[in-house]
Amino acid sequence: MVEPVAAPIERQQDPASDPTSRVGLKAAIDAGHAWLKKHQEQDGHFSASAFLVHDPRGKACDGPGKPDQDVFVTSLVATAWCGMGWLPDAARTHEFQCRAMDWLETQVRANGVVGVPGSRTLVRDTAIGMTVLYRAMKHRSERTKVDFHAASTWLLAQRLSSGFWQPGAKLDGDRTQGELGADWLTTCKAVQFLTESRLSPVYWPSLQGFTDLQSDVTPGAALGGGAYLATWYVRDPGRRTVYCKKALARLPTKHTRADKVDYYSWYGTTQAMQFESKVDWQTWWHALTVTAVGMQRTDGSYAGSWDPLDVRGLDGGRIYATATMLLALEVVWRKQYRGK
Repeated sequence: MVEPVAAPIERQQDPASDPTSRVGLKAAIDAGHAWLKKHQEQDGHFSASAFLVHDPRGKACDGPGKPDQDVFVTSLVATAWCGMGWLPDAARTHEFQCRAMDWLETQVRANGVVGVPGSRTLVRDTAIGMTVLYRAMKHRSERTKVDFHAASTWLLAQRLSSGFWQPGAKLDGDRTQGELGADWLTTCKAVQFLTESRLSPVYWPSLQGFTDLQSDVTPGAALGGGAYLATWYVRDPGRRTVYCKKALARLPTKHTRADKVDYYSWYGTTQAMQFESKVDWQTWWHALTVTAVGMQRTDGSYAGSWDPLDVRGLDGGRIYATATMLLALEVVWRKQYRGK
């Protein structure tokens, strides 16, 4: 008698091994935040250049950034923590976030500028620093010391004749500023702060022309993600469709040429793509998640971080890379899984 052949046992894939699953995505996000918390300075800020002192001796991470990027990277980390619902409060429930916000407040000057005067990225740092401080202020019971009106006035004074912003402050008497000095990240963050704080007229329409400058011409980036996001605010469906197609034609991949990788652009594009059709969103977020999680380090002191391999990596370093990739993944998490 021939013994019946047993049906093959179907092996169920471990959900944690699938980066697009709820479990897999959350594990990657948690690992990234755990790495960041280990590298926070005692006073609350993050050092783009010296974070590696927190690693075991002889096993330190590489990927340092530049010393003048601390406001930028600390603001990014604080924004990512806000994205997880870790907000500063009177009870200091999330002490790590409270310390980061406390440090950022100490970097605000009397004129509303955030950072060290003379910095080559003073406008960008002020815009992004003030954005996260303003958001956090709404959740803090104590009265903030930050003068958001002063920051608004200063940022408006830095606006170029074209209506855009550049990373660094204008030179006294300089009347030659124009579109060539504009930067999509700085422009979008400045407009975001001015709009969200409602301290000035809405400036999203000023991005109408700026989006025309962004595509292949953006130095080192395949697409200006912030400019793409702006097309939703200026309600330009025609231009938005063009941007959407460009993004879907250049899906995130770890094999993308180094000079075409821009983590912050991936983040901006993810923010915009979540409002597109279900099919387009599905295509983008799957590619973004598989690529991002696949690029996340899992070894030794690096575990949970991302290598600074994009166009801003030399400046922001590993702190910038990790915070920005987390920001992008958090958009996916909130859209796909939060509350489910």
